[in-house]
Amino acid sequence: ELTILTISFLCAYSLSYFLNYFLFHNAAKFSMIFFTSLAVLVFSKILGPDAGIYLYFFSIAATTRVLFNPKNKVMNTISFTIPSMCFFIYTLVPFKSPFTINLAPIFLQGSFVLSAIISFTLIYFSLLYYTNALLTSEVSLLNTNKELTRAISEASERKLMLEKTSQQNAFATLTRGIAHEIK
Repeated sequence: ELTILTISFLCAYSLSYFLNYFLFHNAAKFSMIFFTSLAVLVFSKILGPDAGIYLYFFSIAATTRVLFNPKNKVMNTISFTIPSMCFFIYTLVPFKSPFTINLAPIFLQGSFVLSAIISFTLIYFSLLYYTNALLTSEVSLLNTNKELTRAISEASERKLMLEKTSQQNAFATLTRGIAHEIK
Protein backbone atom coordinates (compact mmCIF):
# COMPACT_ATOMS: atom_id res chain seq x y z
CA GLU A 1 0.00 0.00 0.00
CA LEU A 2 2.86 2.36 0.75
CA THR A 3 4.26 1.76 -2.73
CA ILE A 4 0.92 2.76 -4.29
CA LEU A 5 0.96 6.00 -2.31
CA THR A 6 4.54 6.69 -3.32
CA ILE A 7 3.77 6.09 -7.00
CA SER A 8 0.70 8.34 -6.86
CA PHE A 9 2.74 11.16 -5.34
CA LEU A 10 5.47 10.68 -7.95
CA CYS A 11 2.79 11.09 -10.64
CA ALA A 12 1.64 14.27 -8.92
CA TYR A 13 5.20 15.58 -8.89
CA SER A 14 5.44 14.76 -12.59
CA LEU A 15 2.50 17.11 -13.11
CA SER A 16 4.55 19.87 -11.48
CA TYR A 17 7.43 19.10 -13.83
CA PHE A 18 5.22 19.32 -16.92
CA LEU A 19 3.56 22.52 -15.75
CA ASN A 20 7.00 24.04 -15.33
CA TYR A 21 8.15 22.68 -18.69
CA PHE A 22 5.18 24.33 -20.44
CA LEU A 23 5.97 27.63 -18.68
CA PHE A 24 3.16 27.56 -16.11
CA HIS A 25 5.68 28.36 -13.39
CA ASN A 26 3.33 29.57 -10.67
CA ALA A 27 1.02 26.59 -11.21
CA ALA A 28 4.04 24.28 -11.03
CA LYS A 29 5.25 25.84 -7.77
CA PHE A 30 1.76 25.75 -6.30
CA SER A 31 1.21 22.09 -7.25
CA MET A 32 4.61 21.21 -5.80
CA ILE A 33 3.69 22.81 -2.47
CA PHE A 34 0.25 21.22 -2.48
CA PHE A 35 1.41 17.69 -3.28
CA THR A 36 4.37 17.91 -0.93
CA SER A 37 2.10 19.03 1.91
CA LEU A 38 -0.37 16.27 1.09
CA ALA A 39 2.38 13.66 0.96
CA VAL A 40 3.81 14.80 4.29
CA LEU A 41 0.32 14.70 5.81
CA VAL A 42 -0.37 11.16 4.58
CA PHE A 43 3.03 9.74 5.45
CA SER A 44 3.12 11.43 8.85
CA LYS A 45 -0.28 9.91 9.66
CA ILE A 46 0.89 6.48 8.52
CA LEU A 47 4.24 6.58 10.32
CA GLY A 48 2.91 8.32 13.40
CA PRO A 49 4.20 11.27 15.41
CA ASP A 50 7.31 9.46 16.60
CA ALA A 51 8.76 9.53 13.08
CA GLY A 52 8.73 13.34 13.06
CA ILE A 53 7.64 13.59 9.43
CA TYR A 54 5.24 16.38 10.43
CA LEU A 55 8.25 18.67 10.99
CA TYR A 56 8.49 19.08 7.22
CA PHE A 57 5.38 21.29 7.31
CA PHE A 58 7.45 24.08 8.85
CA SER A 59 10.11 23.97 6.16
CA ILE A 60 7.48 23.77 3.40
CA ALA A 61 5.80 26.87 4.83
CA ALA A 62 9.14 28.71 4.96
CA THR A 63 10.07 27.60 1.45
CA THR A 64 6.86 29.04 0.00
CA ARG A 65 8.11 32.51 0.85
CA VAL A 66 11.14 31.92 -1.36
CA LEU A 67 9.32 30.41 -4.32
CA PHE A 68 6.91 33.23 -5.07
CA ASN A 69 7.51 36.88 -5.76
CA PRO A 70 6.73 38.87 -2.59
CA LYS A 71 4.48 41.16 -4.65
CA ASN A 72 2.24 38.19 -5.49
CA LYS A 73 0.41 38.27 -2.18
CA VAL A 74 -2.40 35.91 -3.22
CA MET A 75 -0.06 33.07 -4.19
CA ASN A 76 2.09 33.71 -1.11
CA THR A 77 -0.91 33.55 1.19
CA ILE A 78 -2.44 30.46 -0.44
CA SER A 79 0.85 28.60 -0.65
CA PHE A 80 1.67 29.38 2.98
CA THR A 81 -1.82 28.37 4.11
CA ILE A 82 -1.65 24.87 2.57
CA PRO A 83 1.18 23.45 4.73
CA SER A 84 -0.18 25.32 7.74
CA MET A 85 -3.63 23.79 7.31
CA CYS A 86 -2.12 20.33 6.73
CA PHE A 87 -0.22 20.69 9.99
CA PHE A 88 -3.40 21.63 11.84
CA ILE A 89 -5.23 18.71 10.22
CA TYR A 90 -2.40 16.46 11.32
CA THR A 91 -2.52 17.67 14.91
CA LEU A 92 -6.26 18.18 15.38
CA VAL A 93 -7.99 15.50 13.31
CA PRO A 94 -7.75 11.98 14.71
CA PHE A 95 -7.00 9.58 11.92
CA LYS A 96 -6.28 5.90 12.05
CA SER A 97 -4.60 4.62 8.97
CA PRO A 98 -5.96 1.35 7.59
CA PHE A 99 -2.38 0.20 7.65
CA THR A 100 0.43 1.33 9.85
CA ILE A 101 4.10 0.76 9.69
CA ASN A 102 5.77 -0.25 12.89
CA LEU A 103 9.35 0.83 12.78
CA ALA A 104 11.99 -0.02 15.31
CA PRO A 105 12.57 2.79 17.85
CA ILE A 106 16.03 3.49 16.45
CA PHE A 107 14.52 4.11 12.98
CA LEU A 108 11.86 6.35 14.48
CA GLN A 109 14.48 8.39 16.32
CA GLY A 110 16.62 8.57 13.20
CA SER A 111 13.65 9.65 11.12
CA PHE A 112 12.72 12.30 13.69
CA VAL A 113 16.27 13.68 13.83
CA LEU A 114 16.58 13.66 10.03
CA SER A 115 13.22 15.42 9.66
CA ALA A 116 14.26 18.06 12.18
CA ILE A 117 17.64 18.61 10.51
CA ILE A 118 16.15 18.92 7.03
CA SER A 119 13.37 21.22 8.27
CA PHE A 120 15.74 23.53 10.10
CA THR A 121 18.14 23.53 7.15
CA LEU A 122 15.38 24.56 4.75
CA ILE A 123 14.18 27.23 7.15
CA TYR A 124 17.77 28.48 7.54
CA PHE A 125 18.24 28.73 3.77
CA SER A 126 14.88 30.48 3.41
CA LEU A 127 15.95 33.04 5.99
CA LEU A 128 19.35 33.36 4.32
CA TYR A 129 17.63 34.01 0.98
CA TYR A 130 15.49 36.74 2.53
CA THR A 131 18.47 38.28 4.29
CA ASN A 132 20.39 38.42 1.02
CA ALA A 133 17.36 39.84 -0.79
CA LEU A 134 16.98 42.46 1.93
CA LEU A 135 20.65 43.44 1.72
CA THR A 136 20.47 43.61 -2.07
CA SER A 137 17.39 45.82 -1.98
CA GLU A 138 19.01 48.00 0.70
CA VAL A 139 22.12 48.51 -1.45
CA SER A 140 19.91 49.26 -4.44
CA LEU A 141 17.93 51.77 -2.40
CA LEU A 142 21.13 53.48 -1.22
CA ASN A 143 22.41 53.71 -4.81
CA THR A 144 19.10 55.16 -5.96
CA ASN A 145 19.22 57.64 -3.09
CA LYS A 146 22.74 58.74 -4.11
CA GLU A 147 21.63 59.18 -7.72
CA LEU A 148 18.62 61.24 -6.65
CA THR A 149 20.76 63.41 -4.38
CA ARG A 150 23.22 64.00 -7.23
CA ALA A 151 20.35 64.82 -9.62
CA ILE A 152 18.85 67.29 -7.13
CA SER A 153 22.21 69.04 -6.65
CA GLU A 154 22.70 69.24 -10.44
CA ALA A 155 19.20 70.67 -10.84
CA SER A 156 19.95 73.28 -8.14
CA GLU A 157 23.19 74.26 -9.89
CA ARG A 158 21.39 74.59 -13.23
CA LYS A 159 18.67 76.70 -11.61
CA LEU A 160 21.32 79.04 -10.20
CA MET A 161 23.03 79.22 -13.58
CA LEU A 162 19.71 80.01 -15.30
CA GLU A 163 18.94 82.73 -12.76
CA LYS A 164 22.41 84.23 -13.24
CA THR A 165 22.09 84.07 -17.03
CA SER A 166 18.66 85.67 -16.80
CA GLN A 167 20.03 88.48 -14.65
CA GLN A 168 22.92 89.01 -17.09
CA ASN A 169 20.47 89.15 -20.03
CA ALA A 170 18.30 91.67 -18.18
CA PHE A 171 21.37 93.80 -17.38
CA ALA A 172 22.54 93.59 -21.01
CA THR A 173 19.09 94.62 -22.27
CA LEU A 174 18.99 97.52 -19.81
CA THR A 175 22.49 98.62 -20.84
CA ARG A 176 21.56 98.51 -24.56
CA GLY A 177 18.42 100.52 -23.89
CA ILE A 178 20.36 103.16 -21.98
CA ALA A 179 23.09 103.25 -24.68
CA HIS A 180 20.40 103.65 -27.36
CA GLU A 181 18.81 106.59 -25.49
CA ILE A 182 22.18 108.29 -25.03
CA LYS A 183 22.88 108.21 -28.77
